[in-house]
Amino acid sequence: FSAVLLFHLTQKLLDDKTAIWATLFFMISPMNIHFSRTFMPTSMLVCCSIASIYYFSEWIDKEKWSFFFASALSTTLAVLIKPTSLHLGLPLLYLALRKYKISTFSQWRIGLFALLVLMPSFAWYYHARQLFLETHLTFGIWAGGYSKFGNPTYWLNPSFYKVIVLRIVNHILTLPGLVLATIGFFLRVEKRNYVAFWWGLAFAIDIFIVAEGHQTHDYYQMPLVPVLSIYAGQGMNYLWGKDLLKDSFLSHMLTTKSVLVILFILMSIAGLLQTREYLQFDPKRLEFGQRIEQLTEADSLVIIGGWRKGSQLQVEYPPCDPIDFYISHRKG
Repeated sequence: FSAVLLFHLTQKLLDDKTAIWATLFFMISPMNIHFSRTFMPTSMLVCCSIASIYYFSEWIDKEKWSFFFASALSTTLAVLIKPTSLHLGLPLLYLALRKYKISTFSQWRIGLFALLVLMPSFAWYYHARQLFLETHLTFGIWAGGYSKFGNPTYWLNPSFYKVIVLRIVNHILTLPGLVLATIGFFLRVEKRNYVAFWWGLAFAIDIFIVAEGHQTHDYYQMPLVPVLSIYAGQGMNYLWGKDLLKDSFLSHMLTTKSVLVILFILMSIAGLLQTREYLQFDPKRLEFGQRIEQLTEADSLVIIGGWRKGSQLQVEYPPCDPIDFYISHRKG
């Protein structure tokens, strides 16, 4: 469904051919291949993010309430899955400003949209806060758990930026995709619709603010996959119509299109090979879970002590890892 939405969004923003390439890049991204198969809300977050922008763009153009509510629902779900999805407000604001200019801030429907997104989100996270006060179980946003926010220690550390860049190159685009996305980024958009730019800028701010989370967890960068896929699609579509090998000694053997097809195939192979890095697990951890299963009855409730993910996490309530419960087929 994400791929279908991305196709229609790119088709609307750019053109049919770019939409096809963008969708193909999205589907072969190593990060997308892996995390769309995992029991995590990450791929649903990506889907909701694309739907948020696509349906909002449709509403801006056609002013149908069905598109309005579809975008509001998608945006709300994205924020409920991860509160930092509020960064979607920047590309949505860009779309609104394109149409309403400065009067955007006096449009009652824009205010209604904001209320529909923020009120359920505030209620949900307030509820989560109350659960924390009662049970002390939390991943932590403002308190409890461990902080995922950035600070000068991260912002001034070159290794932080190195980690993010390497993930973008190796886990999202692959090296050939990086070249195509770079070309696409610097192309002038014919329709002057720079949604992808503001979407990408909003996510870059997200990375900066939630620096610890992004450095620790690679799946935090998943919402960047559709943005970079659009740029890679732009680069591919631009080169597809060029005769780059004209007057070269290879011109009688290869065409630009054949080279690009070979490049795309190599990217697909690289993507599949890259996903093998994700499929690693600790055999001792697996053995530990299986041993719990052998030693306990099927309906046993198991207590697993507080587990620290490293000495740097000096927190009052250490995060609890559900993996041991999952492997042992037991509940806590």
